[in-house]
Amino acid sequence: MITNVYRHLVLIRPEGVCAGQSCDLGPTEASQSCPVQLAGLPGLPGGASVAVISQAQLQELDRLVAANRDLKLGLEAERKRSRQLLDALTRLRQAVVTDPLTGLYNRRAMDGQMNELLGGRSVGPLSVLMLDIDHFKRINDTYGHLCGDRVLRRVAMILRRCLRAEDSAFRYGGEEFMVLLPNTPLEGAVCVAEAIRDLIEKLCADGMEYGPVHCTVSLGVASRHDHDDCDSLFLRVDRALYEAKNLGRNRVVPESLLA
Repeated sequence: MITNVYRHLVLIRPEGVCAGQSCDLGPTEASQSCPVQLAGLPGLPGGASVAVISQAQLQELDRLVAANRDLKLGLEAERKRSRQLLDALTRLRQAVVTDPLTGLYNRRAMDGQMNELLGGRSVGPLSVLMLDIDHFKRINDTYGHLCGDRVLRRVAMILRRCLRAEDSAFRYGGEEFMVLLPNTPLEGAVCVAEAIRDLIEKLCADGMEYGPVHCTVSLGVASRHDHDDCDSLFLRVDRALYEAKNLGRNRVVPESLLA
């Protein structure tokens, strides 16, 4: 504490008694009533005094220093607690928009991003992919739901691998996924869809005692038109996906091929 630095430098004397004069007060009286002269500090002329304070003032200074230390400790504890609460809130917000199985965004997040992208706050082309794992029910029925979950997670991994930082992938529901591709025209989106389809066709998920499990996907592709809203864009990409499945699955169908 601050006062401890100077304790060995003080000279206790009663008021009105000059340096070198004797003090007639007893030890108790002196500790309560006598002023304290701080002397001999570095950089001062020999024996020069810088302050005269009482013993009671020294005790009050000790109390204030201790209170200040306690306040700093309390503030640091509150800062730590605030950081913990902020981290917990961030994790909660992320959980609300994340699919727990695949780690992709969920449908709630997709609705929010599509509304934002189609709400006039973005410019440039916007394309959407919708993909469905072919015969996924057969995988679950043949190899079990644990294997089916592994296939879903592997598909999600491939989507992340094929996308840019500005793109977003979502688990729409069940075995269906959506991808938003900002600043991507229809032709570029078809290339992305073909890359995804090709990688998933090569997918080999562990079927446990059943051995390797292979799967394919069908994809529909659509791009934003003037005056599109979420429903109209979704309707076109859904129709393109339906056509891909109708034509035999394991293929990409852009909206430009729809009648």
